[in-house]
Amino acid sequence: ADPEIQLIDEAGAVLEPEGDPSYDADSGLLTVEYRLMSATGTYTVRACKPGCTGFVIEEVPLGPGLTGLHLNDFNGDEEIVLYAGDINEDGFVDAMDMAIVKSGLNRAGTLENGDVSGDGFVDAMDMSLVKSSLNKSSQVIQWTQEGGS
Repeated sequence: ADPEIQLIDEAGAVLEPEGDPSYDADSGLLTVEYRLMSATGTYTVRACKPGCTGFVIEEVPLGPGLTGLHLNDFNGDEEIVLYAGDINEDGFVDAMDMAIVKSGLNRAGTLENGDVSGDGFVDAMDMSLVKSSLNKSSQVIQWTQEGGS
């Protein structure tokens, strides 16, 4: 599954994107368009992908006249990284995720059974992906760019 970008308004509602998102696997660039009809406000932007930790940026100022938002425009050295291996989607890659892979090892399966790589089989590759992300967690940061984007 491709990564997804969700835009969440102040009331907690997830807005529907306008059209289908486009994802370039080579560059890792995900483009999602939204039409903001309401007044300027603050939003939460959540990057997510099944089986991975998430990345959340809170307090993002947006309004109807905005033509684009580049998530790499916020201040700081944060990189948006979604770590593979959060099988139970609790925000952490930990021993619980490793146990899921071990219990499904050497069998056909889905993400719920430990197939992190998505090849339809739980094997050493899936174990390696979880091990490489062990103890990683979802990140939540505050938007700090002065003046918006």
